[in-house]
Order: sequence, then structure tokens, then C-alpha cells
Amino acid sequence: MLLSAAGLVLVSWLRAYSAGTLMVDGHALSGWWGATVFFAVLFALGAFSLAYYRLWADDALGINQVKLLAVVLAGLFSLMLPMLSNDIFSYMVFGDAVNKGADVYTDAQCTQVSGFYTYITSVWNSSTCAYGPFILLLAMLATALSAGKILVALVIYKMLTLLFSFVFIAVATRVCALTQSRTRNLFFILINPVFLLQGIGQLHADFIAITFAICAIYFLLTYKWQLAFIWVALSITTKMNYILLLPFFMLAVALQCNQRRVIKYGRAGVGLFLTVLAVTLAYLPFYTSVATVTTPFTFHFFQNPSKCIGEVLGDIIYFGPQIISGYNALLQKTIISSSIGGGQVFIAEIIVKICQGLALCACLYMLVKFFMQKTTLQQWFRLYVRMLLLFLLYYMHIFNPWYLMMFLPFVWMQEETAFMLWLLVLTCFISVQDMVCIITRNSIVYPVELGLTFISVMLYLYKPRRMFFTSLGY
Repeated sequence: MLLSAAGLVLVSWLRAYSAGTLMVDGHALSGWWGATVFFAVLFALGAFSLAYYRLWADDALGINQVKLLAVVLAGLFSLMLPMLSNDIFSYMVFGDAVNKGADVYTDAQCTQVSGFYTYITSVWNSSTCAYGPFILLLAMLATALSAGKILVALVIYKMLTLLFSFVFIAVATRVCALTQSRTRNLFFILINPVFLLQGIGQLHADFIAITFAICAIYFLLTYKWQLAFIWVALSITTKMNYILLLPFFMLAVALQCNQRRVIKYGRAGVGLFLTVLAVTLAYLPFYTSVATVTTPFTFHFFQNPSKCIGEVLGDIIYFGPQIISGYNALLQKTIISSSIGGGQVFIAEIIVKICQGLALCACLYMLVKFFMQKTTLQQWFRLYVRMLLLFLLYYMHIFNPWYLMMFLPFVWMQEETAFMLWLLVLTCFISVQDMVCIITRNSIVYPVELGLTFISVMLYLYKPRRMFFTSLGY
């Protein structure tokens, strides 16, 4: 596992060397360089995942051994350069723009103020910031101390996030003891490729958000529920879609309280108020208008689903007969045409809505079943993970691997082996489609990437019956 991690780090430096830049988007490799890097990442990630599974299945490690291994792996992955995503550079640009007086939440031209402007792609050239104030603060500090050098800013940001990884590991170990969870559950969370590779290695904002989330769980379990909601607010001010954590904590606080119903749900109301107040205070230093707060929420919640299960099924249904018949069989062209409009968009939208309706019905079914029996916090933990996964699969950009980090802090009560195995395969395999960032579309290994991506999509559909309409693993 350690050798695989070191190999992934080495390949990230090799990719940057062969591309001639730290930037990822727009600098995919071709020819033998691309094939070499692609298969090196594939082999190292596969070897890491196999070792991860064997250690998880063996369940022989103690809690302190898991903690030590997680710390060592976090240190290793912190040495990785951007390879699977260009997002870190958008953080840097927005942080630098704030340092230079730009209003990043309302000014669509704000990125042009930054000295790191050339490191972002067209997606962000005329866009406002989609991330919360906390990410901005980290990026502001990193860019302020960088003296205008992107590598220095990246190193500083990595040092800051490494500290967050140590906090996450330490708090997760305490939560494991509080919940009396199996060590393999702690192992699943701390050694997970999504956490180590996409979080610490590729520096996605979700990594910071789940650190706050696990701190919130710790304070919830130690009956300091007011503090728990403050940490939830910090998670939301990191990335807006973490507002999905609020329902969990509001009901969890009610389930913890043995007093009258009005007091139970009064606590939930107070928690909601504390969260809103903390988020408001976090935005005040950046506030210019209501758009300061609404723009990031709009970005994450009101855009059309991208690569969700329904859209992928829509593509298969629309393009499948064409590919089989040989008509317009160049997959790259058909994928490009899918974003232009016409019948495919209409078909895909119908399928997306049908899938979302089924997911919503499944959630309602599980909630009704939950409230019809004696409800406990343990059952709520189990149910919430399943509901969150349904939302991620059918409503959000689940095929961006880092979105899966959201459910990691909540798997303490999961005991159903089949469900945990499905999650393990899911989180091991999800990053293969991100590897398309490494190679150009005309690369000789691009068809391999398409095949792996299709397998990855099918993995999400492998256990719908277990997730939707069983007894939830109780």
C-alpha cells in the first residue's frame, strides 16, 4: 500500500514534467508519454485498492495501527502534484483575487485580477466563486505568502491541508471509540482512496468540509450539540452542498433527547438557527449584496445534473442503437453532440426526471419505514448514508469522485457486509474515470478509459435493490 502511494506521487511528478506545467486541464498527454502515465496510474491505483481490500477484509489491524498507517499515507499523498483535477488552481485564483480587492462572489470578471489567471480554464474565466469563505481564507493565506509563485502557493496550501488531515484522523479515531465501531469501519474511512487521493492528494474542498463534519459528529456524540451545529456551519461555509448535513444533525439531536417532544424538536430548531447565524457571520467579511450568499448555493444546487445516473442512462439509450448500427459511430462526436440540444437532450431529461422520481420515492419509503418502528440514533446513521448516496447518485455530480467524500464520516454504524463491500468497490473504482484528465481524446489508450468509465457507471447500479427496498441492513 505504501509503495503504491509512493508510485502515485511519483507519477504525478512525471505527468507534470512531461506536460511541462503544473496545470492539468488543457495539458493532457498523448503518445507514449500519455500511455505510460495512464497505465502507471491505473496499476498503482489498482495495487493500492487490492491492498486496501485485503487489509479491510482481514480485520487484523488495531485502532492505533490504523491511525498510524493513515498518518503515514496522508504524509505521502500530500507530496502529490495535481494530476486528476485542476480545481486547486481555481481556489488559488479566487483567493489571490480577494487579496487584490476583487469581489469574487458577484464580479464575473474577478479571476482576471489574479496573477495566477493563466492557470485556470475557460470554465472559470468569467465565473464567480462557487466555494465558501473558508476555502477563500485558506487560498488567501497561501497566495499572500507565495510571492506570486504558484508552486509556493501550492506547497503552502498543501501544508495547511495536511494539518486538516491529521485533525480528521485524530477525531475519527475518537469517534470510533465513542460509537464502539469495528476497527474495519475506521479503516474504511481513513485509508479510503477517495479521502487520500482525491482529498489530500488532489486537494478538493470536500476534504476540508468532511473534517468539519467529523468534528460535528464528535461533538454530537459527546452531547455538545450546540457546538456540533457550529461545525456543520463551518462545513457549509467550505462548500455549499454540505447543507445536506443539516437534516442528519437536526434529527440526531432530537433522537438523543429523552425529554418531551417540544424540547426534542426545539433543540433541532435552535441548531438550525445556530447554523444559519454562523454561516451568516462567515459571509459578512465578503458581503456586498444578497448575491454574495446566493451565488455559491445556486452554482451547486440549481445547475442541471452532470453525469448523474439518469443522464448516463439517457446517453446509453439514445446513442446505443446508433453505435450498434454503425451510424455516427464515433463515440467522441456523439458525446459532443449530446450537449448541443435536440432530441437527445429531451430524452435524457425525461430519463433523469424518472430516475430522480424513483430515488425520491425510495427515500420516502425508507423514512416512513424508519418512523414506523422504534427510532434510534444508530438506525438514523444507517439510513442517512443510504439516503445521501441516493441523492448523490441521482441529483448531484456523483461522477466527480470527490463528491463521495461526503458520506465517509457517517459509516460508523454500517454492519451489513454486502453493503460495505459495495461501498468499498465504489470508492476504489471511482477515480478511474478521472484519469481521462491525463490523456488526450486521440490517445491510443482513450478507448480503454471509456471502457473503464462504463464499468464504473455500472457499479452504481449493482445494488439498487439492497439500497432501495430492503430492511436497510438492520
